[in-house]
Amino acid sequence: MPKGYDIVFVSRFLPPAKSQDDTWVTALGNWMFTAIINLLFGGKFSDCLGGFRAYRRDAVLRMQLHEQINENWLRKKYSLMATWEVGGCIRAAKQKLNILEIPGDEPPRIAGESKLRIFRNGMMVVLNILYELITGRKYLR
Repeated sequence: MPKGYDIVFVSRFLPPAKSQDDTWVTALGNWMFTAIINLLFGGKFSDCLGGFRAYRRDAVLRMQLHEQINENWLRKKYSLMATWEVGGCIRAAKQKLNILEIPGDEPPRIAGESKLRIFRNGMMVVLNILYELITGRKYLR
């Protein structure tokens, strides 16, 4: 982990990186959700749905990412409302953690098909954003 950072995100959308696995729909959704998170929570992210990240342990504990699933019945029922991708971006922005984004390519899928269900997954991101708005300052330790 680079010195002085709480989280390092690999972004598929920072030049010169490229995502060869995204469709235009998933790229648009990522752009939209990233813009909403940046606007509502003061983030400066380029890729809130990417999964390659490194966290300092104390940052995870402060953001309580490991406890998201247990925060309420809705998150227990719909575990996609408790992702580290979306929750990590929102809570890191809320807490003004030191974040580094670095470019990283996403190669084309080698085998199999994506299990992503665009509408269902998108609704879970919306619910996660709304949950964090409603809880407001709750996760600002």
